[in-house]
Amino acid sequence: MALADLVVVMNGGKIEQAAPPREVFNRPASSFVARFVGGHNVLPAAVARAANGGAFVAIRTDRMTFCRAPRSRQALRR
Repeated sequence: MALADLVVVMNGGKIEQAAPPREVFNRPASSFVARFVGGHNVLPAAVARAANGGAFVAIRTDRMTFCRAPRSRQALRR
């Protein structure tokens, strides 16, 4: 993908997304594309549902940061 100007991702003989490589990786058009290019965890979205019956959230593993949650006073009382 580093040398391409255009990447076309196909699924079952149909084009899922045709775009520059950076766009395909950073903004996959579907859950299939996100899984295909790798580096994404694709989870069903419970917040919103698309017209086609499902919405998904793609989370890139290289953009994740974990930190400790601040301790709340309520948690300390338990």
